[in-house]
Amino acid sequence: MKYLTLAVLLATTSLASAASNESFILQVSPKTANPGNTAVASQTNGNNTQATAQFGSANTAATLQTSNGNPNTSATLEIGTGNVSLASQNGGNNAQTTVQVGTGNAALTAQTNATADTNTSSITQFSNSTGNTAVAIQANGNNAQTTLQIGNNLAVTEQQSPANGVASNASETLQVGTNVAFTKQVIANPGSIGTNLSQIAQFGSTNIAAASQSDSIVPGIQPMIGANLQSTLQVGSGNLAVTQQLATGSLTNASVTAQFGSHNTAVTVQH
Repeated sequence: MKYLTLAVLLATTSLASAASNESFILQVSPKTANPGNTAVASQTNGNNTQATAQFGSANTAATLQTSNGNPNTSATLEIGTGNVSLASQNGGNNAQTTVQVGTGNAALTAQTNATADTNTSSITQFSNSTGNTAVAIQANGNNAQTTLQIGNNLAVTEQQSPANGVASNASETLQVGTNVAFTKQVIANPGSIGTNLSQIAQFGSTNIAAASQSDSIVPGIQPMIGANLQSTLQVGSGNLAVTQQLATGSLTNASVTAQFGSHNTAVTVQH
């Protein structure tokens, strides 16, 4: 297939009073791409909005956003071959979406919210060969994260709620293929009313799911009032599910593990 190499870049930076960054990048290859498609967007000291779309060959996208006045938003779509995406968001309310379709998908999203408000991240990956890797790290927000992977999958999610304000971590991971999922959730404000909520669903063979939920243990401070909630569903053979929940004070632990297939192992530790 022959089609034109197309690169489009739109960028605006408004006056300091408006504190706004905007960026749009579209790249279409190949016409004998060698290797084609690399996009890097760095935005500082604005409200920050960025969109990257890449089609074809060895796709790489990196988005770096720093805001001192709310929100950060970023969306990245990559279709074809190399697929690597990195998104780093700091100091805003933070919302990020990454969609990758085809071959060697890897996505890393790191979010830090200085306003103790909302972090949201969604990663969707489809692969027909090498496999998918998704890592999401969220701190100091209410934190919601969703990962969907189809192929040879690895998903790592780490969430930490803000040191003050509403404490709520939520993570959902769905994997189809040869699956490994790690989820870690910590409530950083021990005196708050909060919830750790995690759901892992795996369909395939040799599924491994590990979930760790806890509140912050700080001597002399009242422990969190709330709940650790974890559910794991595994369908296939050779499934391993490990759930660890640590609760102090009036925190409640609740865990449900369902396994369908053969040679399944489930371990749950609650304290």
